[in-house]
This record gives sequence, C-alpha cells and structure tokens, in this order.
Amino acid sequence: SLEFYIDIHAHSTMMNGFMYGNIFEEEERFQRQAIFPKLLCQNAEDFSFSSTSFNRDAVKAGTGRRFLGGLLDHTSYCYTLEVSFYSYVLGGSTSTVPYTEEACIL
Repeated sequence: SLEFYIDIHAHSTMMNGFMYGNIFEEEERFQRQAIFPKLLCQNAEDFSFSSTSFNRDAVKAGTGRRFLGGLLDHTSYCYTLEVSFYSYVLGGSTSTVPYTEEACIL
C-alpha cells in the first residue's frame, strides 16, 4: 500500500512552497488529506498552507497527482509540491527571503 505520492515542481510566479491536492467526496478523507500540508506549514517557514489548494480541474487531469489519485486506493494521498524558483515570504511580513545554495538544508 502506497501512503503518499508527491510530484515535485519549481514554480516561476508564486512565492513559497505550497501543494495541490485532490478533492474527495468523503469529508473525512478530504480532512485527512489536509493534514500533511498543515504539518509542513507548521514545520517549514517557507511553506504556505494558504496557497495550498485542493481541486479537480479538468486541465490537470493528466498530472500524476490526478491520475494516481483516481487509480490508488482510498488510503493513498497524492500531492503536487510546488516551490518558488526565487524566494519566499516570511509569515507576518512582506520581506522576501531568497532561496540560496548556502541556505539549503537537505
């Protein structure tokens, strides 16, 4: 059983890190899917839960997130993680912090 599928991309226009997730008919499953992005927001200063969205846009039907979300069982959660090419905005401010090689923690 696969618990998470995360497709990782760099974003050229939005700041911070954020996620796209699928929408489910079951409210409980939808709420469980939101837990992982909420935890990221609590533990990573450059992640924005307010920029995270859950959708089933037709234009995204061919993405890994959408395709596998329909293929895998109900215990699996599929996300697209987007991270800005450039910088992030610290919560509660308007200051941007550039992503640099020196600041990268892997």
